[in-house]
Amino acid sequence: MSYICGIHSPGDTHGLAAILAAFGRTAHGGEWAAAGGGLGFRYLPDAPGADALYFDHEADLAAVADVRLDDHEGLCHALGVHRSERAVLADGDLVLRGYRRWGRDLPNHLPGDYAFAVWDAGKRILFCVRDPAGVKPCYYAATRRGFAFASTVDAVLAAPGVSDAFDEDIVARSLTRAGLGSADRTFFKDVRKLPPGHSLTLAIDASSSPAVPRLERYWQPEHAPASGRNVDRASSTCARRSYGTWATTLSRRASKAGPRAARSMASNTATRCWIAACCNSYWACRRSNSCAAGGTAG
Repeated sequence: MSYICGIHSPGDTHGLAAILAAFGRTAHGGEWAAAGGGLGFRYLPDAPGADALYFDHEADLAAVADVRLDDHEGLCHALGVHRSERAVLADGDLVLRGYRRWGRDLPNHLPGDYAFAVWDAGKRILFCVRDPAGVKPCYYAATRRGFAFASTVDAVLAAPGVSDAFDEDIVARSLTRAGLGSADRTFFKDVRKLPPGHSLTLAIDASSSPAVPRLERYWQPEHAPASGRNVDRASSTCARRSYGTWATTLSRRASKAGPRAARSMASNTATRCWIAACCNSYWACRRSNSCAAGGTAG
């Protein structure tokens, strides 16, 4: 796993360094600076890995990614990657190539676990994405000083202009086990979570006025895409069946468990794993011809 981060704060020259410092000492890391901001990463001390920064200089793109993609070979084929390159091409490189091919529709083509950000200097946008199951974390803050994102809350709090004031409503809800009330809220007023299955787009320019991030939900199982091809119709059916089974069973468990236990199910690890299985079943069906015969996904 890698910790990733980024900042857009025109006029600030130390913000990225402050965020990276919040990750603590690690064995490996890197950073990239651009006009008005930059991207960076650090690896856990006991799990060093390869570079998490990726570049496409021809298209004026840079990306930082904590990513593990499924069906590497299938994605390479879809992107027209030559066979001689496929074995050495990192998942992060596929993210950049996919963005160049599909733009902001990219996450609809990516099966796997990921949190990444693409700095598109040509279009002057910062594009952040979190996987449908929410396996990889991503937090952000948008203030008058600018915008920052990172894999941890502490790192976002280290960004210039981000307050560490508690969100008293969320703290109270947590203490009374009433739930957070929103998928994007945290214990801190200025810090938000990028919800699973969502993307965030931010305009990046030299303007002193703060940009407002735009969130978009790109994935939900009940709206699985379908086309004229049998395999797409079948995969859509499988996704809906998986989601329906999950929702029905969870509802039954909640009614038997009582209100207090039902509220705690939202943070239960097994529940999260089940949601991840539903997400993965959709991708498995889309990439398996066996679904064309009308099979179901568990």
